[in-house]
Amino acid sequence: MTGGILAFAIMILWHAKDYLREVFGAAIKVTPKVKELEAGEPVSYRTAFIMLAIGCLLLIASNQMDFTLGIIFFIFAGFIYPLVEAYAQGFTGMV
Repeated sequence: MTGGILAFAIMILWHAKDYLREVFGAAIKVTPKVKELEAGEPVSYRTAFIMLAIGCLLLIASNQMDFTLGIIFFIFAGFIYPLVEAYAQGFTGMV
């Protein structure tokens, strides 16, 4: 099951690679059109990534996990599984 979820997540990320490149470029201010990309967003991409990192560290600290285990837990339980589940439910129409 984990292999299927990972394969599905890789497929989703591969199809979104151009958008993700723009987002990460805007977050580190490499893209020249940062203002255009962030025009309709409530917070900047850089602020969103900083808040994500702080949230991850607080999750690890509050659960008193080892740092490596916490990062692995965050990647799977907080990113990959919800991404795949939302995509599958949206694609199939199941709620």
